[in-house]
Amino acid sequence: MQVKQDDISTNQYFRKEFRQYNGVKTLPPRIGENGEKIWYWDINPEQIEWDTLNKDMGSRYPQAIEQLQRLFQITEIDQFENLFTDISKTVNPPQKLYRVEGDIRKFYTMKKFHIFTMIDHQNLNQTIKIKVPIGKIPPEVFEDKRVIVTGRLEIYPQYAQFQLFSDETQIDVIDVCSRKQKLLKWTEELKDILNVEKGEDINKPFRRIGVIGQKDSRGLTDFVNHRNERAIRNIDYNYKLVSKYDPLTIDTILHFLAEFNEEKTNPCDYICIVRGGDDLERLLQYSHPDFVRAIAKSKIPVITGIAHDNDKIELLCDHVTDLHGLNGGTPTGAAEILNRIIGKEERQKRETVYKQNLEQIKKKASNDKQQIALLEKECQRLRADLDNAQETIEILQQQLNKPKKTGLLSFLFGDKNAENDDECARLAKRVRELYAENQRLKQRLR
Repeated sequence: MQVKQDDISTNQYFRKEFRQYNGVKTLPPRIGENGEKIWYWDINPEQIEWDTLNKDMGSRYPQAIEQLQRLFQITEIDQFENLFTDISKTVNPPQKLYRVEGDIRKFYTMKKFHIFTMIDHQNLNQTIKIKVPIGKIPPEVFEDKRVIVTGRLEIYPQYAQFQLFSDETQIDVIDVCSRKQKLLKWTEELKDILNVEKGEDINKPFRRIGVIGQKDSRGLTDFVNHRNERAIRNIDYNYKLVSKYDPLTIDTILHFLAEFNEEKTNPCDYICIVRGGDDLERLLQYSHPDFVRAIAKSKIPVITGIAHDNDKIELLCDHVTDLHGLNGGTPTGAAEILNRIIGKEERQKRETVYKQNLEQIKKKASNDKQQIALLEKECQRLRADLDNAQETIEILQQQLNKPKKTGLLSFLFGDKNAENDDECARLAKRVRELYAENQRLKQRLR
C-alpha cells in the first residue's frame, strides 16, 4: 500500500512503521518463512485512526473514505442463515440480460416457480439455477436437454447464489443433453459388443473373488454385508481398493482389471466391480468404450454392481455383463449373484448325492425283487410237493381204513398194512417239514 508523502505523516493514520523511498512513504514488507518479502498487509481496522483520516481527507475524498469504512466495517450476524441475506443485499448483480447455453440437469417445483439446474456439459462444478414462473409447458420437456436460456441475473437470498430469472418462452431446446449425446455416440461405437445375443448364464463354482472398489464407501459396505454365509465360508477375497478420498475412475479400474487378468499362480474365478450411487454425470464414465471393451475382453468373468436403485441411468457396461447374467445393477445385486452361484453349486451337490442314493436304492430294490421272485418260485415248488404228499397220505389212509385180509390169500400175499403204516409215518414227517419250510418262506416274503 503506498501513499504520497504530502498526504499523510508517518504513523498518523495507520500506526505502522513507514519507510521513505524516492519521496514516497511506504509500509515496510513482511518477511516470509523463507526470507522473501511480502508486500501485502492485512490491515486491522483498530489500527486506523478514523477521526484523523476523516478530518484531513474526508472533504477531498468522501467516496474513498466511505468505501474504506465499508470495507473495514464489521457486521454482526446473529443467525447463520442471515449471512446469505445480508450478502444478497450488499451484492448488486449487473442489470443486463444474459444468453447462455447449457444442459438442464434436473428441476424441482416451488409454489410459483420451476427451478432448473443448468450445468456446463458434465462439469458439476459449474452450475447455475434457472428460475422460471410456472406456465403452460411441463418442466419435463426441458429435463436432460441442451438449451439456450435468456434471462436476467439475480441473487437467491437464502443461499446468496446467482440465478437467472427467465421465462419458458426464453428457453430454446436445441438437442438432448451432452450426457445423452455421449451415450448415443458410445453406443454406436460399441455396436459389435452390445448387439451380441444373450448367452447362457455363467454359474461356474468359485473359491477366489477379486473385488474392485473404494475403501469405506457405502457401495463396498453394501456388497460385504449382503453376502450370505455360504458366499463367505471357505472363499478367498482379493480386494483392490482406492482410498476413500480418491474417486474410482475408469483408469484405475482398467489398471486393476489388468492386474487380476495377469495373475497366474492363484487367479480369481470372478471379478466384482462395486461402486455406490452418485450424480448421473459422474456415473457416465462407466459407459466409456474403453471400459466396456475391457470388461468384454476380460479372461475372468466380471460382475458389475454400479450405482443404486434410485439412480435412473443405463450403463453400457451393464449390457455386457448382462449377456451372461452377471449384471448386479447395484453393489447389493453383485453380492446376490455370488449368493445365487454358490447356492446353485450346493444344490447341484445335493442333487448329485440324491441321485447316487436313489441309484443305490433302485439297485437294492432290483436285487430284492429278484430274490423275492426266486423265493416265490421255491414256495410254489414246496406247495406242489406239499399237495402231492397230502394226496399220498389220503390214499394210504384209505388203504388203512380197509378191513384186514385173512385166510389163504393173506397167508400167500402177506400183510401190507404194516408197510402202509410205515409209509404214512414217513410221509407225515415230510409233510410237517414242508409245512415248516413254507412258513419260513412266508416270513421272508413279508
